[in-house]
Amino acid sequence: MKKIINVDLPQRCRIIAISDIHQSKDLLLKLLDKCGYDPDSDYLFIVGDVLERGDDKLKSLKAVMKLCENERACCLMGNNDTLFYHITYKYTYEHFLERMKNRPDNAFVQAARMIGITDLSEENFENAKKAVKENFKAELDFLEGLPIAVNTEDFIFVHAGLDERADWQETDKTDMLCKWRYLDCENLTGKWVIVGHFPTYNFEASKNTPMPIIDKAKKIIDIDGGKSIKEFGQLNALIINKDGNNIDFETRFADDFQSAVVTEDFLSGEKYIFAHPYYYSYSFVDKNDDFTTIHIDTTGETGRLLNDLVYKKDDGSPQCWYNLNILASVKRGDVVSVCKEYQKYSLILDKNREVKVIENKYLKYI
Repeated sequence: MKKIINVDLPQRCRIIAISDIHQSKDLLLKLLDKCGYDPDSDYLFIVGDVLERGDDKLKSLKAVMKLCENERACCLMGNNDTLFYHITYKYTYEHFLERMKNRPDNAFVQAARMIGITDLSEENFENAKKAVKENFKAELDFLEGLPIAVNTEDFIFVHAGLDERADWQETDKTDMLCKWRYLDCENLTGKWVIVGHFPTYNFEASKNTPMPIIDKAKKIIDIDGGKSIKEFGQLNALIINKDGNNIDFETRFADDFQSAVVTEDFLSGEKYIFAHPYYYSYSFVDKNDDFTTIHIDTTGETGRLLNDLVYKKDDGSPQCWYNLNILASVKRGDVVSVCKEYQKYSLILDKNREVKVIENKYLKYI
């Protein structure tokens, strides 16, 4: 059964929305601090996916539970938040093994390990589930009781998206949790819809960044910064300042990357080319020691990508999870975030939060 809660907001208030924490407790607290979060006056909505993709032993879930003791704070259910509960209460051993293939260090496994259970064989699975139920009842009850959406006069907060219908409450629960690319859909609710679930970088409107996307025409806002999903993922916050009918938005972000200062000017001359990771097809052109040239068959464009960032599909064709032509143009003194260092180059977020690569010789860690 879907649980949709209605919240009456005052005419003047500040709302902070954060999504897709993915077990990054320290980053969540850092981001709240950057937002100047005041639990006595601000409204806080966690838009799902507190769990999975990380290994903080349920610390993020406990932190969110603590935050939600405040009546102005609310956590919504995300698709990843259902796994812990479902394994503990519903899964057969065969289903558990199937999920272990792509999520071996899931929240259930972490919870079992926390109480000294490492034997998750078929013979001990039911005993493990019983022990987890007894030791993590508060956490499991919290997850089971999470609402699927929050509805206010001007805003709807939901993890993934809604059907293209005015009576949006009739959207199937699975779609609310797992809707595919909601920014590509129409919003017929007449309200602002705030979602996470699908990293913003996967949309052209992100402009090669993991920053939130605010589509004013559709009144849809995606705030998923790809934390723990993308190598350059960050945690985003949307701040809504409401003053009667006047509404404006601010954004904040937090990451856990090391900073570096650029030591020399470098002009790459490249302008990034959007490479759709799902709908475009690609073919290889050539390859040198550092870069692979790739042709986008769908658009006719050609660009290059650092060899370390090139992936292949099962049929041998390229899979572009990064945009093409992302060699950074930088100036001496620019401060960047280093996401991952390779032998000769690093993947960075530049001063504009664009995803770029740069030769390591231009970086000095600070």
